[in-house]
Amino acid sequence: MIMEYDLVVLGGGSAGYSAAVTASKHNKKVCLIEKGPFGGLCILKGCMPSKTLIWSARIAELIKKSNEFGVNVHGKISFDVSKIINRKNKIIKGFADYRFENVKKNKNIILITGEGKFISNNEIKVGSKKIKGKNFVIATGSEVFVPNIEGLKEVKFITSDEALELKKLPKSLAVLGGGAVTLELAYYFNNSKK
Repeated sequence: MIMEYDLVVLGGGSAGYSAAVTASKHNKKVCLIEKGPFGGLCILKGCMPSKTLIWSARIAELIKKSNEFGVNVHGKISFDVSKIINRKNKIIKGFADYRFENVKKNKNIILITGEGKFISNNEIKVGSKKIKGKNFVIATGSEVFVPNIEGLKEVKFITSDEALELKKLPKSLAVLGGGAVTLELAYYFNNSKK
């Protein structure tokens, strides 16, 4: 038996989650398909994790400049990068779990885990399941892009995904790109140096 939904959403990140929840509030029957991990780019690898890191960097920056505000801090500032990353991971897990629980308890949303593939203009297959929809939202997110820059492959480089997980600060770092996460990571690394 093939279930038919008012809306089928491919991707459980911020856009897909918002579309599914909004439709469910209008009593629409929604199928949300997510191949995992649940949460999407913004929560797992984008603006939310980078915001937790820049908060630590902001505190370090304020401490370094505290004399300007009449607050004298003596001694050496040190960074427990593992603790910073563990705090970030705990916060991110909380965000992802909160959204996952909201979807699971929503009576108008059915969550199917797996990779969806269109098999017709109104059907998607996930594993052996066929899902029929009246409307579709494709919100499958993005992935890290490594540009073809001459010499880049010969040097040791990391992507933003890897930078978010570093438990040891690099001695030096050049940042390529000008997007929000790139700039936030540059701020974090700059203000986390001793």
